[in-house]
Amino acid sequence: MRRVTDWFRRPRSERGVSALLFALIGVVLIGATGLGVDTANLTMQRSRAQHGADAAAFAVAYDCIAGDAAKCSVAGGTATATSLAIPNLRIDGGAVSGLATSVPSGVSLDSTQVTIRVARTVDNSFISVFPEWATSTVTANATARWSKHVVKATVIPFAVSLCEYVEARAAGLNTTTFVSSDENDNLKDFGNGDKESWLDDNDMLKSCSAPSGVGGSLPGAVHTVRGGFWFSVHGNNICNGKTDPEVFEKVDDVQGANETCTKKWADDVAPKGTILLLAIHAPTQNYRYGGAKTKGAVGTGNGTPDDNPTKFATQIVGFAPFKVAGWCLGKPAACGGDSTGGRIGLLGAFIDSAKEFPDAEYGNEGAEFGAIKVELID
Repeated sequence: MRRVTDWFRRPRSERGVSALLFALIGVVLIGATGLGVDTANLTMQRSRAQHGADAAAFAVAYDCIAGDAAKCSVAGGTATATSLAIPNLRIDGGAVSGLATSVPSGVSLDSTQVTIRVARTVDNSFISVFPEWATSTVTANATARWSKHVVKATVIPFAVSLCEYVEARAAGLNTTTFVSSDENDNLKDFGNGDKESWLDDNDMLKSCSAPSGVGGSLPGAVHTVRGGFWFSVHGNNICNGKTDPEVFEKVDDVQGANETCTKKWADDVAPKGTILLLAIHAPTQNYRYGGAKTKGAVGTGNGTPDDNPTKFATQIVGFAPFKVAGWCLGKPAACGGDSTGGRIGLLGAFIDSAKEFPDAEYGNEGAEFGAIKVELID
C-alpha cells in the first residue's frame, strides 16, 4: 500500500514525464493498428483483383475457343473483363472507386492466349492523414492459354472417320449429326474378288480436304469410309474393352466389330447430354479408297480385298468432343435419347470443349479437334 501511495507522492515533473510516455506509446499503437488495417485491406483488395483477372481471362479464352470473333478481340475482351472484374472487386455490394479509368487496365491477346491486367485505386483509412498516402493502387495480371489439345485418351473403341468429322463441322458447330456405324456390317459384303471400286459403287466413301495440322502422310484430298468404325481384332468377335490410342498411332488391321458387341457401350454414351471424347481416324495408305488393304493395283479401282472381311489401314489423327443426343447400338438395337431406331450409330453434335477429360493427356502434337485445355500460366 505504501508503494502505491509513494508513487502518487512523486514530484509532478516525474508524473508528467510518465503521462507523456504513455501518450506517445498510445499514438504509436494507434498508428500501428491503423497501418495494419490498411495493409490488411490492400491484401484483400489484391486478392479480389486477382480473382477478377483470373475469371476474365478464362471467360475471354472460352469465347475465343468458341470462335466468337466479336468477343475474342481487345474490345470484346475489355467488355468481358470489365463485367467480371467489377463484381469481384465489390466486397460489400457497394461502389468501387476508380472504375472509370482502372478496371481493366489492359487486355492483350493472340491466337493461343489472352492476358488481362486489372488495376484499381484503394482509399486508405488511417495513413491517409499523410496526403501522399491517401490512396494506393493494387494490380493483378492473369494469362489464360488454350493452345493444348488431347493427344492420348482412354475412349470407347469407336473411331469417327476424318471426312465424317470434317463434313459435320462444316455444317456448323453444335449442329446435330448422325455418325453411322451401319457400314461395319455392310463392309462384310466387300470381298470375294470385288474390286475396291465397290466402295464407290455402294456409296461407302466420303471425300474431304485434310484440315491443317493433321500431319502424317495424308495428301491434301482424302477419302474415308462413312461413319465410324467399332474396332475389333481381326478375325474374332471379342467385345473389346476401352482402348487408349494416341495421336498418329497406326491401327493396321481395323475392321467393323461384331455389332452384337456394341450394345454394351450404351451405358457409356448415356444419358442424353453426355460429352464423349471420340477418336478420329484417317487412312495411312490407299487414300482414294479409305485405306482398304488390297491385292494388286491400289488406288485405281482395280485392287481386290486382301481377305474377307476387309481390313483397313488407318491411324488416329485426333480426338473430338461429341455431345450425345441419342444412340442405337447393337443388333437388335438398344436405343436411347432422341434416337428411335432404324439406323445404328450415335446422334449428337461435335463441339468445342474446354472440359478437362480425366483419362486424357494434353499436348501440341497433331491437329486440334475441339478438345482444348485452358490453363492459367500467369
